[in-house]
Amino acid sequence: MNFAFHVDGFYCNASIAGNRFQGNKCRTGCVTLSGTEKEAEVVDNEFVENSGRYILELNMNSHTPYTQWVEASVSLNNFKRNTPPSGLNESGVLASSDPSSYVLGIRGLQNVTITRNLFLNPLMRFELLGGQASSMLENYLDATENYWGTTEQPKIVDRIFDFDDWNSFAIVEYFPFLASDRFNSRKFIATKWRYIFDMSGNIGGRIAENLRLKPRSQPYIVERDLTVMKGVSLTIEAGTELQFFPNIGILVLGSLVALGTEENPVRLSPVPKSQYSSLLRRESRSADSVPRIHHPDLNPHSGYQLRLSGGSSRDDGYLEIYNETEHRWSIVCDDNFNDFTAQVACRTMGKESSNVIVRRNPYYDIFVFGYPLMHEQVGVFLCSFD
Repeated sequence: MNFAFHVDGFYCNASIAGNRFQGNKCRTGCVTLSGTEKEAEVVDNEFVENSGRYILELNMNSHTPYTQWVEASVSLNNFKRNTPPSGLNESGVLASSDPSSYVLGIRGLQNVTITRNLFLNPLMRFELLGGQASSMLENYLDATENYWGTTEQPKIVDRIFDFDDWNSFAIVEYFPFLASDRFNSRKFIATKWRYIFDMSGNIGGRIAENLRLKPRSQPYIVERDLTVMKGVSLTIEAGTELQFFPNIGILVLGSLVALGTEENPVRLSPVPKSQYSSLLRRESRSADSVPRIHHPDLNPHSGYQLRLSGGSSRDDGYLEIYNETEHRWSIVCDDNFNDFTAQVACRTMGKESSNVIVRRNPYYDIFVFGYPLMHEQVGVFLCSFD
């Protein structure tokens, strides 16, 4: 009862190999790796007949300052007949990006390779929570060559929670997958299933082709994040109504055209709370107190803590973000940082954001961030705010 195996804290080399976790009633999850990035492998273990909200979770929420790339893998593990805690309400109001139960969860910022594992846990809501935070569109989590308890691809997709449910997450790549319940199974060699946007029931996921929503007697129920992909147009005709579950939204990377008129408007409204149970087809991120963005450096009340340092005035310098995991300020170093990102940073710090200049300068220090093993930090940007 109340079992938990938890490796937390700063960077380390972690190997969980050759173990059998069986029959544990877990406090929340059975095995958890969290904190700063870890050079980790979870290999050749058996996770069978345990009870918990999740069975294994890797939640690395802070980069290590010692290296730029840290390997982590989950492979050759047997996940079978695990169950959610008794009394878990699968049909109730559910947390934002947190499914009620899942076997393997990848959260945070570290990339993890998931391969040659065997999953068969029909009572758990999802086999995999692909909750790796995505900093760019089409960031993929490698979960190829696993057995998912079936070879029917629509059912496999339904057992994975990823970008098509919550578009702040990465896309899980499950194909090719294993054709049978053996580690040395052949790979499934048929064609990868192509997702078809189905409007016959609740809607959500990627819109990959031009789509026109026409008015109908019943509103469209949006139960998962809608994402209009680049180069694609979503047109909503006059008189059309869309109802959204709480915390669900539309991300437009292509174009959105709403053709409402004063007499016949386009209506975007919440799903009435009284209808949650009857309308919920797949787990939705429903009303709760959990912020939409789950990041260890984000304070839900005050947001990110940012500051400028090393500049000639209080309105220019190197941008730093406070790392809650390590309790220190870290310079932001990202090649994708641009004027638009800088405008967000300005507003976060309460500064004027209409006239932003971003420059990149090298930053040299034998004691960068107080770690003498790091001799050079390059590619840091310098922001000037006028």
